[in-house]
Amino acid sequence: MANAIRGIVGSGRTNPGEGWQPYNNNMYINVDTSSANFRSDLETPVYVISLSGSGAKVGEVVGAAAVYEPTDRGFRVYLQHFRDASLPPSQAQEGGWYINWTGVQNID
Repeated sequence: MANAIRGIVGSGRTNPGEGWQPYNNNMYINVDTSSANFRSDLETPVYVISLSGSGAKVGEVVGAAAVYEPTDRGFRVYLQHFRDASLPPSQAQEGGWYINWTGVQNID
């Protein structure tokens, strides 16, 4: 039987439709996880994420499960259209898109 891992667990979501920024005809969002109170003196948390919202293109994106530049205070998510079509932030704003996140930081 494996030993249990002790850790800090936090979760949250971004505000629907807010925070999306343009990036090469696509978009990104910086996700703030400071509400989880992860510690900077431990390993970087492991984050699991998903994209939610409405609109025709929410199911046509890639990148919605990829975490970039993770720290104890947050991370970045880049989205692009799966057919390399333009995906401006207005799509996310109009559809109320948001990122759900859960983070786990090992304290052992």
